[in-house]
Amino acid sequence: MRFAYIGAFRFPCGDAAASRVLNNGRLLRLLGHEVSYYSFGGYYREEDFVKDNIYMFDMFTYRITDDIDSHGLKEKISHLLHPGRRCCLQLISDIDSIDTIIVYNPSLYLNKWLIRFCQKNKKYLILDRTEWFDSTEFPGGAISPLYWLDLLNMRLVQKRIKNKILISSFLNNYYKGTNNIFIPPLISIEDKKWNGDIPFCMKELPQKDMRIICLSGSPPRLKKTSSKNYKNGKDRIVDLLEAFGSLCDKYDNIELIIAGVNEEQGKLFVANNKNYQRYKSKIVFPGKISQNAIPYYLKASNFSAIIRKPTRKNNYGFPTKLTESMAAGCPVLINNFGDLTAFIDDDKNAILFDGYSVDDIQESLEKVMKYNIIKLEEMKLAAKETGKILFDYHSYVDNMRNFINHLQ
Repeated sequence: MRFAYIGAFRFPCGDAAASRVLNNGRLLRLLGHEVSYYSFGGYYREEDFVKDNIYMFDMFTYRITDDIDSHGLKEKISHLLHPGRRCCLQLISDIDSIDTIIVYNPSLYLNKWLIRFCQKNKKYLILDRTEWFDSTEFPGGAISPLYWLDLLNMRLVQKRIKNKILISSFLNNYYKGTNNIFIPPLISIEDKKWNGDIPFCMKELPQKDMRIICLSGSPPRLKKTSSKNYKNGKDRIVDLLEAFGSLCDKYDNIELIIAGVNEEQGKLFVANNKNYQRYKSKIVFPGKISQNAIPYYLKASNFSAIIRKPTRKNNYGFPTKLTESMAAGCPVLINNFGDLTAFIDDDKNAILFDGYSVDDIQESLEKVMKYNIIKLEEMKLAAKETGKILFDYHSYVDNMRNFINHLQ
């Protein structure tokens, strides 16, 4: 079967979404299917050029349709009103070479167009859904028309799609009654980045008694006028910084890395932290790091901190950072939300705790500081094994085969 995988990702390696669709595609290829990608964002890499405008990554052909990452006002308005328009035009042109379309996190407009398009051309349609957006992610919040359109999409339109790849059991339960498969973010444990040495573009990180990393991704929008806004976004960086600071007077050779945040952005996170100046030398804000560099940072750390409030968004999604941490052999320090208990084992490959307050985080940090080198190494090995067993795409072959055999 020939699959077209489309959506707002930056193939081949521009963001976490690209990693998800790549490994789902590898899973389909393992079953004998052909997959090509229509990436709304990203850029063509010179090393992927084959001939005649054909680009291939890991033996997958891909197109960049430029439906996101626009800078002009006219283009932004066009993409807002008609998301995926250029990709849709390309699908019309390529329809004879496609049997099934997989769409990643589509908008209401794109879903309605694809449902009609696939019905008209007798093609299968599969939804790949990885999150349920909060109202705070839309301009105007809960009163925003865009938010209400998204609710309509989630609650009504997507229920019309008969086949779904879902990132969490929460989404799986919500969309029960259709042909579903629950797939967390996957990796290929054979990829060099999970097993290789330091990337050539990086300096080696100095040895520390305890290094904790938080892969924060893009920092949330912050307002200097209100400390309350410092807690916006999924990752509770302000609370983590405050809790970590409480350790710094007791322990010397420790470090906290807030990846994805540069020094200027970091100043906003610590603007109301009176004790920051005392331990600022133990905090690193390296800015955005590439997807290929993430594994090295994780392997050089003792724990990866993932701390989120158990909201609908966080429960219905799944932290890609957990998958990446396990693949790199880095245990996680994480609070309980979503599907986590099916994938982690407290005191084995993770430190799992309830709550998400500064006191909760501080208590967990105090716990890990009492571990000796042998215990820390055991946890690293357990994390790596979890990556191999629960997050490598080879582990989902039978589930995917059953799902494809029941396409509607």
